[in-house]
Amino acid sequence: GTTAVAVGLTTAATDAPGYLAGFPCDRAPGTSSNVNHQAGLARGSLAVIPLAADGRLCVLTRAAGHVIVDLQGAFVPDAPTGTRFTPLDPPQRLLDTRETGRAQVLRITAPAGAAAVAVNLTATGADTPGWLKTYPCGIDPPTVSNVNYFPSESVASVAFVPVAADGTFCVETLVPVHVIVDITGV
Repeated sequence: GTTAVAVGLTTAATDAPGYLAGFPCDRAPGTSSNVNHQAGLARGSLAVIPLAADGRLCVLTRAAGHVIVDLQGAFVPDAPTGTRFTPLDPPQRLLDTRETGRAQVLRITAPAGAAAVAVNLTATGADTPGWLKTYPCGIDPPTVSNVNYFPSESVASVAFVPVAADGTFCVETLVPVHVIVDITGV
């Protein structure tokens, strides 16, 4: 019953500059891209992609390299037990470590009653390459990342994150970096 998915699309170890574009497999790819990258640099982004009638999505790449697809969420119309997305207007800043200080694992409290949150994650001020990953606090961290960055870059991406039973979600960093978290919906 899923009609679209929220996926993290990442490219790595490419031999040339290029892009990734997600699209339903029963249609031709459009003219837009979801991820743009330089040769040899890992880059990822979140995309919401409609699915083909048979439930598949395709990813077009314009450079030889690795393609990684991480499922973040599914959109199911009229699901009797599903949750609905409510955007926050305006978005709210939940965390800015430039003001609070850096930590490897950051525990953030979600709005009361939220089953999941949509957040913009920004990494800035890193001295070495790294990543950010999000997950419900209290579980083993996933093996996937939400943001990949290089030294001196400010890189942002979107993540849909389930909230733990205690109302929190965690953001983990590979290396010391400043993290900014803005919530856009629940």
